[in-house]
Amino acid sequence: MQGYERVNRYVDVTDTWDRKMAALLAHASQHEYPDGLDERMRMWNGANAAAAGMPAGRVAEGFWVFDTA
Repeated sequence: MQGYERVNRYVDVTDTWDRKMAALLAHASQHEYPDGLDERMRMWNGANAAAAGMPAGRVAEGFWVFDTA
């Protein structure tokens, strides 16, 4: 996926998905189409989970982790 070439760590967020979406939707002015946000986020985070080798149906956040020492 374009823009994800610097991801080297994935975190499974499946079990906290409802909290994640509630937090995102609390910022209503930031989302032009909030009715489709869950579907879009599931698509993006599902692709992250697949890239991480997680089982189908899981969703994950991708991060670039680096050592600053």
